[in-house]
Amino acid sequence: MLRKLRQAREERGMRLTDLAIKAGRNRNWLHRIETGQARLDVLQFSRLCRLLNLSPSVLLEDLEESSSDDDSFLSISPLWRNKAG
Repeated sequence: MLRKLRQAREERGMRLTDLAIKAGRNRNWLHRIETGQARLDVLQFSRLCRLLNLSPSVLLEDLEESSSDDDSFLSISPLWRNKAG
């Protein structure tokens, strides 16, 4: 899915900075998203799809088909940390 987002951006001739500005974020944020170093929430995903004129449902279908290949993005990170350990 992240590869498709990046591919769509590149096909439209947009630099990381261009799309990040349109999304109201900075270049580093988008780079981290595209490289899998940061998580993309549903609202951010929807906004990027809209800016790239992509259908979120198509990308999610692709995600379902390829999840067996690379499901590292499916890991869940807690919103809090247990101070005891």
